[in-house]
Amino acid sequence: MLWVLGGLIVGVIAGATRGTFIDRALMILSLIGVSIPVFWLGEVANLLTQSRWHDTWLFSWVPPLGYIPLTKDPWGWFKALVIPWFTLATLYVGLYGRVLRASLIEMMQEDFIRTARAKGIGERRVLLHHGLRTSLVAFVTMFGLDFGALVGGGALLTEVVFGLQGVGKLTYEALQTLDLPMILATVIYASFFVVMANFVVDVVFVFIDPEGSRCPLTLPFSSSRVSPYPSAATRGWCGLWQASRLPSSSGRSSVSSVSPVPAKARPCWPSWG
Repeated sequence: MLWVLGGLIVGVIAGATRGTFIDRALMILSLIGVSIPVFWLGEVANLLTQSRWHDTWLFSWVPPLGYIPLTKDPWGWFKALVIPWFTLATLYVGLYGRVLRASLIEMMQEDFIRTARAKGIGERRVLLHHGLRTSLVAFVTMFGLDFGALVGGGALLTEVVFGLQGVGKLTYEALQTLDLPMILATVIYASFFVVMANFVVDVVFVFIDPEGSRCPLTLPFSSSRVSPYPSAATRGWCGLWQASRLPSSSGRSSVSSVSPVPAKARPCWPSWG
């Protein structure tokens, strides 16, 4: 989760200080982080922490390369993984920070932001409560896909460089020996987590997307009512539920028997104030 926290901090600070020296400095650092290959950064980290500066007070606590089980030594597990964590997060912090900054700047120019400012709401509340929340849609989408890919073995280079036993290193060893059954198993394993991540992202959208937190038209029991939502997935489970009850091409409802309750707009989930 380091890259999520780092991306949020970088994106919010850069978006709030648009055009200033802080904004330019953060964007330059983000671009450097995105441009650095993970395997090269890992090798440099190993060179400094395992060889050159290992005897100094700065990195004397770093254990040898390899994985230490959490149940065996929790503190040793943390020390063995903290350097790989930061190495892997460097790329994503820069990428997520740049995406969040662009989305935040775009959202801060919308009409609802000007309305919030006209009502006398403080700039910090406008930025964090209104601007940031609506800007998290792209952020959450990227996080869901990247997290699913990493859990499924996307951290292959990091695991190989630091000697960590994981799905990525298992895939690397299978590729070296052309172990086709193992390669197929790891690909299916990774695909499962990518699909599950997409599912979780669609559910989370109901709570963070203002357009998806309230159904524009609910319970279309009458055949004369037509649902206007473009995507049931992004509108939440209420959209999926209503889409199953839309009139078919023959003019009849897809549900065999429904009670004649008048169609009425109502929220699917509690609305954000």
